[in-house]
Amino acid sequence: MDETRRLNESEVTAVLKRAAEESAQQGLTVAQVHEIAADVGLAPDAVRRALIESANGALRPASVETSLGLPIGIAKDVVLPGVLTNAAWDVLVSTLRATFNAHGKEQRSGVIREWRNGRLRIAVEPTAAGDRLRMSTQKEGALRAPLVGSAGAMIYAASLYAASTAKPVLLLLAGIPVAISGALAVWPFLSLPRWSRNRSEQFDAIARMATELAAAPPRDMLADAPDRPRLPREPLQ
Repeated sequence: MDETRRLNESEVTAVLKRAAEESAQQGLTVAQVHEIAADVGLAPDAVRRALIESANGALRPASVETSLGLPIGIAKDVVLPGVLTNAAWDVLVSTLRATFNAHGKEQRSGVIREWRNGRLRIAVEPTAAGDRLRMSTQKEGALRAPLVGSAGAMIYAASLYAASTAKPVLLLLAGIPVAISGALAVWPFLSLPRWSRNRSEQFDAIARMATELAAAPPRDMLADAPDRPRLPREPLQ
């Protein structure tokens, strides 16, 4: 190969893209990732955190439950690189309340800690390797609107046909409910994908934060002191 040959812009792009694809297939060691990151000027601490998130599953996309081709549930599990202290858990719960704009219910059952808001569940459970963060949610009544809309559309379509054989005014009046029913049937196809993306991004952010809290818990010498003010906790039901 002639090492002095000059490549134009498109050739350089194609060569680097092909090399990146092949490297991705073969995989890189942690040391190689650190070396590449240093060459491009990435902060070592940022690379270290990203590698931890890669190892514990925080970077993996959330699993999506679908029905009729629409996302109706999101779930994500992450093995944390340590144990969440009581202080770290309190910080996480405060973040959950701010993220989802809801107070929710905080529950504890033995060593399992959990925060719920409707069908949204965030739990921390112990494992041999460290705590596991479990996140799941379902869109309540996700398919109710299209089912109601479809049923309404069929009913009013029959009314529309009946009105068409009588007076034109009745035809117009019957068409209004049909339009409303059609909107109800179509709306989930527009709203549910956006809801799914938003929840997935929120779960990703929570996973990153929990990973950081487990790796470097907040310094709070009074975390378990009896006189430390704590938020009220809902009893298990």
